[in-house]
Amino acid sequence: MDSLGLPADGRLLPIAATAGGVTVSGVVRSASRLARILGIDAGGHDPAASLAGFVETAVAAGCTAVRAELAPGDATAAAFPAAGFRPILPAVHAAQPRPVLRFEWRADGGTPRTLPYYAQTTGFTCGAVALMLARRRLVPDAPVDRRTEVELWRQATTVHAPRGPGGCDPFGVACAAARKGLGVRVVSSSAGPFFTGRAYDEAQLELMRFVQAGFRDEADARGVAVETRQWTHADLAATLSAGGSAIVLIDQMLFHGEAIPHWVLVHGHVAEGESDGTYAVDDPWVEPPDRETDTDRFDLPVPAEALDRMAWWGAEPVRAAVLVEGAIVRAFDCVNSGIGPPQSN
Repeated sequence: MDSLGLPADGRLLPIAATAGGVTVSGVVRSASRLARILGIDAGGHDPAASLAGFVETAVAAGCTAVRAELAPGDATAAAFPAAGFRPILPAVHAAQPRPVLRFEWRADGGTPRTLPYYAQTTGFTCGAVALMLARRRLVPDAPVDRRTEVELWRQATTVHAPRGPGGCDPFGVACAAARKGLGVRVVSSSAGPFFTGRAYDEAQLELMRFVQAGFRDEADARGVAVETRQWTHADLAATLSAGGSAIVLIDQMLFHGEAIPHWVLVHGHVAEGESDGTYAVDDPWVEPPDRETDTDRFDLPVPAEALDRMAWWGAEPVRAAVLVEGAIVRAFDCVNSGIGPPQSN
């Protein structure tokens, strides 16, 4: 651990600025263009100049956004607007309230919240949370809560994990989305089965293959479009420009230093010259040892090249995304079609 209490594995870049006797310290979040303020040593002085200096330092490190989280009543809150920060409201869904003040500086001057943020409440429901928020983007009254999180996970899980419950494969996520009336497309470099290297014995391996074959058959029956190839930035751009979002499989190594398959939601994009730009990503996982809170994991600005590096999983790397492209029918219409068990709205 360093002086900020951060892991010393090189993923996180500590930065600081001092002006007028005030030091503002923080970190650049791994694989992103987000800097987070973690400490203000004001000593009774106005921190506005040091906040502005911190922003300059963050921009020099490649950041396009800087965030801070303060306790209600914190005397330094008044200095943030003078340094170009704006309050972030609303940031986190009402199902997971925390009484804090959140401020953000953005290079584009805006605060483009299009979704409530919701953190996964288990170690294995990332795919379910990403789907829950993707649905909310298209269906404004769609529930965002733990009941829905667990319901979607139960519908999509592929039963894999070295120990305990498992996560979701692309076709499980796609089937759960289709049951909720969403138009989805699976783009994957592999036709599956997925995550078989994480099975701990032959019996579980056989069960994983059985469950995933069932998901694939259901996806075919529901008319889910499937393309067996690597997804491209053009795929994401087309989906996002049409108002949809992408549930993307990544390896957690770049974000959090562990080789674990993980689903994130890509729901926005900013073009930048001739590059592939920067994506807005909601990461359902919050890592307290990195001094993260929910403030760090919504609208995370992730460069396209960083997403490219992390969007591969496994010894024989798989690149997969579930593109959520529209709300095509109500969930009860899917039920009445006779495909699959009855599902609640």
